[in-house]
Amino acid sequence: MGLFDTMFNDVPQEKKYEPQDVREAYAVVLYCCANAEGNIGDEEVVFIDSLFLTMSIFQEHDGADYLQIAEKVYSSYTVDQLLEGSFLFIKDEQHAQLFCYCCDVFLADGVVTDDEKKILEKIASLAKIDEETSKKIVEVAIIRNVKDT
Repeated sequence: MGLFDTMFNDVPQEKKYEPQDVREAYAVVLYCCANAEGNIGDEEVVFIDSLFLTMSIFQEHDGADYLQIAEKVYSSYTVDQLLEGSFLFIKDEQHAQLFCYCCDVFLADGVVTDDEKKILEKIASLAKIDEETSKKIVEVAIIRNVKDT
């Protein structure tokens, strides 16, 4: 082995995100949704935390702790790395459920931006949800998130 072999032959490996548990994976995905436009406000944090209260996987766990973890890892990885790592960790049978929650996050303010649409399409792909099913889920989410006027 030559003097410089280790310096020039090592190809940097792509950094991969691996959540510690399913709750972290859910929190990270939902955090990515809420932060699709590059900023996340208190309203989004409160909304996600209220979603956690409805999820059986967060029973007896503080969702706020998982949101703090999500915020921390968000600064260390790309959105694609976070989403891909999270969906690899989450069981296939939970993918559609998480997609539903993502739709709720995107529709919470009543407007879905182009950036949010791109992330939602990525999530549908990672969740292996076909177009017809994803449209049905989005339609239901729209109905559920109609604002009272």
